[in-house]
Amino acid sequence: MVRGFPGQFSRQTFLDEKESVVRAAINTLAELTRQELHKRELQGAQICALLHNINRDPSKGKSVGLEDYLLMKPAKKARGDLIPAAVAHACLALRHEERLPKLLLGVWPDVLAGAKEQAAETVEFRALVSEDKNVVVLAPAWEHQNIRGFLAVKNHRRGELVELQDIDRPMLKFVVQMPLDIQAVHYEAGALLLTPANLGRQI
Repeated sequence: MVRGFPGQFSRQTFLDEKESVVRAAINTLAELTRQELHKRELQGAQICALLHNINRDPSKGKSVGLEDYLLMKPAKKARGDLIPAAVAHACLALRHEERLPKLLLGVWPDVLAGAKEQAAETVEFRALVSEDKNVVVLAPAWEHQNIRGFLAVKNHRRGELVELQDIDRPMLKFVVQMPLDIQAVHYEAGALLLTPANLGRQI
């Protein structure tokens, strides 16, 4: 846990962390491990499917595909669980430009699924990014003085104030507060980020 989330946990304070925080971090590590294993199994699965189809008896069954040999593939998501189209297409564009923050690779299968199932949407702002690239807000929209968008965050504390800059217009900067319920590695669609002017108000 300490190695997986540097800065979030330490050997001195680990036992003082809330159970829900530790459980969420464990689940996140398990998912990241599954994603890594899934990437590694793709080539082997392709070879297995090829050998099966070469040697199969056509009278005894159908040919198999790559997915039949994938043990770590992610479960298919319902349409309502897909990443919003504006977010998915913003990610694709940023990766094409080689400017995609690495933090978003953790949800890349969801990005591809969201882009495939939904038409592209045009947004005024594609992404707001922190200096350390560990906070990203995709397709942000303003609600009064607050910001709502797809939030990806790693190694930042709950309630911490973070300065974000527009990825396309670096001179545009905004200070927001991290939500109070974020986990060690956190992805959330439609997250509401408060600005300092609204921290004392109830939203």
